[in-house]
Amino acid sequence: MVSPHQKNLRKGRKSLPFHAYYVTKCLFDRSYPVLANEVNANMLISSLDWLRKQEIIKIGGFVVMPDHYHAIIGLTDKEELDDVMESLDKYTARRINRYLNRKGKFWQEGFFDHCMRNLIEFRDILEYIHQNPVRKGLVKIAEDWPFSTVNPQFANYIDWKWFGITMP
Repeated sequence: MVSPHQKNLRKGRKSLPFHAYYVTKCLFDRSYPVLANEVNANMLISSLDWLRKQEIIKIGGFVVMPDHYHAIIGLTDKEELDDVMESLDKYTARRINRYLNRKGKFWQEGFFDHCMRNLIEFRDILEYIHQNPVRKGLVKIAEDWPFSTVNPQFANYIDWKWFGITMP
């Protein structure tokens, strides 16, 4: 069943190629921190990277939290945002459920999205998502969170040039 709030997430949604979107997606059961597991988090990250390598999306940054994730996704002209998210949801849900030997809903219906207007907003949102593990008390500095593009192991996933940024 779709709650009124989730239904409102889709109201007025437009998907524009060559625009950047800030998205947030939550687990169906947020009390069970499935994404805190390194294997599960890396399944989500590798799926985002696959979409990037197929040139379906560009990655502006991400952070995978124990019960949700935030990402900045640049759309190419290959797929609309709803289709990208649906594909990512289904694929990661199947893989992670199979790994956990479970069935059932994995992600909440719907997702939050915001089309970014300018480079200042991009930088502010990127800083916000990278600081999420610090605000939640999971690490002292953002670079220590293992499932984020601020962590050096994933920094090369960001398509800086596509977003109009000289690499920091």
